[in-house]
Amino acid sequence: MKIIIMCGGRGKRLGHLTDINPKPLTEINGKAILGLKIDQYIKQGFQDYIFCIGYKGKMIKEYIAKEYGETALKDISISLSKPFNYSINRAIKETIGITGEELYSNWKGSLEKHYTQQISNIQDKKDYTILESDGEANINPRWSPNSKKIAYLSNKERDYFGRTDLFVYTLEDSTHEKIVPGIKSIPAWINDSLIVYTKISEPNKDGSKYFDLYQYNFETENYKNVGCVPVLHFSCQLQSNVTLT
Repeated sequence: MKIIIMCGGRGKRLGHLTDINPKPLTEINGKAILGLKIDQYIKQGFQDYIFCIGYKGKMIKEYIAKEYGETALKDISISLSKPFNYSINRAIKETIGITGEELYSNWKGSLEKHYTQQISNIQDKKDYTILESDGEANINPRWSPNSKKIAYLSNKERDYFGRTDLFVYTLEDSTHEKIVPGIKSIPAWINDSLIVYTKISEPNKDGSKYFDLYQYNFETENYKNVGCVPVLHFSCQLQSNVTLT
């Protein structure tokens, strides 16, 4: 039997506790929530897990792989599958040599360093205007050729970071308009009235998905499909019986 663990939520009700770390890594009495759940299942004899990750899930995987090697995630999973290992903290310690608490602290420090570097070239950090504060992700702004509009991606009407929509901000009247939902790609302006973007299609009869290329016309307020490219989809296998989706 496989255990499916849902660990992709934003955790808004936890407030500032999930500003940096995802909800599954929020600690209770010094132990991550995800670790507590896994410990419970292991004690009951379950060893096959599927982790459905979302908010900051990719960041966690990338950090561990970058800092401790590409096989670290697999090795942690193998350690957890041992009959008498009841702790994810112990698995992390055995695999990469530090505790889960130290891993989280190092990861948090790397994020703070990265964010500090990103804003290091901003000369005036006090005199500015926030154009959009709703949501946790307002990213990839692109100016229109005439500098009157800004296209950007935002999750302000979504539950977590991984789901973004295409918005356009108009400087003249300070309005935000959702153009297309479910967009993750960076948009590109062709001219002042035409913008292009990509969007993954629904599966066809064979189960294949495509990155379809679309264009949106602001004068007619219509969009159309202008082409598609096949895309391969796969799951990230940590080991034969553990899958991240």
